[in-house]
Amino acid sequence: MFSVVIPAHNQFEALQSLLSDLAPAAVDGLIREVLIADGGSNDPTAVFCEDAGVDLVQGGLVAAAQRAKSAWLLVLPANFRVNNERLKALKAFSAGHLAPIRYAGAKPHGFLTRRAIGLLMARSDLIAMDETRDLTFLLKRFARTARKTL
Repeated sequence: MFSVVIPAHNQFEALQSLLSDLAPAAVDGLIREVLIADGGSNDPTAVFCEDAGVDLVQGGLVAAAQRAKSAWLLVLPANFRVNNERLKALKAFSAGHLAPIRYAGAKPHGFLTRRAIGLLMARSDLIAMDETRDLTFLLKRFARTARKTL
């Protein structure tokens, strides 16, 4: 099971689409919870999260990771689209049939680039990082140290 963490700032419409896309994974039991790491939105994000049963966390990704219940986090941008191929990849990873690309300093976790399902990382790795509100910064930090291992 994964906790999905979505950093967002005034992205209400994108969140609606993404949560709709994630519904089949929640039904299949792949997703335990969804947390929105809100960066101070002034659109209807808070009301939408309450209505959708999604946890809204004020603060950055680390704050959301601290509230997460699963050992694995799937960090997705709000404008991300989930399709059947990505859901199959997530199921394969969950079942141990798909190995992640490993990164220095974040073993054995990483960004599954071939299937492009998002940034998978251990909850403990994100909690140990300096506070960040920005997914782009997080992805760049991993990309700088990337090295593919088997």
